[in-house]
This record gives sequence, structure tokens and C-alpha cells, in this order.
Amino acid sequence: MTDTLEVEVVYALPRCTHSLMLTLPPGSTVQEALDEACKHEPFSTLDLAEHPVGIYYEVLSDLTQVLEENDRIEIYRPLLVDPMQQRHARAKTQSGKP
Repeated sequence: MTDTLEVEVVYALPRCTHSLMLTLPPGSTVQEALDEACKHEPFSTLDLAEHPVGIYYEVLSDLTQVLEENDRIEIYRPLLVDPMQQRHARAKTQSGKP
């Protein structure tokens, strides 16, 4: 068993992705990792109560989940356009229908 745990915290914007590698003690939770990430820009400007959080594309409802080595904590941002509406609009444009 190691005495440290490496995890990554990421937040993607349309034109850039912010990534922060953290070294934490074993047994650290998602919340503890987010608290540590919020000490660094640009994570310090995020209101994490407004953003869902997940590990490898799985949204978490419990931030007390204990982290594993090399977990990737993802902070999700709201979608600007509903993907289904975007597909319908694109299909209309490509078919030439008004």
C-alpha cells in the first residue's frame, strides 16, 4: 500500500480544458479532492454546488466516495444546446427543409 494517491481533476470549456493533478493521502474522498482543487485557478472560481461531478463519465450523487489511484474527477458544465435539438436542426439544414 502506498502512502499517497494520485488523481486528476478536470474541467472542460468549449475552447480549453483545465486539468490539475493532485497527490492526496489514501482514503481521500471526492469532496476532499475538490476542496484541494478549489485552492487553484480556475477551479477556485467555480461554484461546485452548481456543477455535477463524476468519475470517468459516471455522475456521482455521493461526494464521500473514496478515491482510487489514477481516478479522473470530472466537473461537468451545463450544456449550451440540447444535443437532440441540435441534431434535429442539423438534419433540417442538410435536408434543405425550412
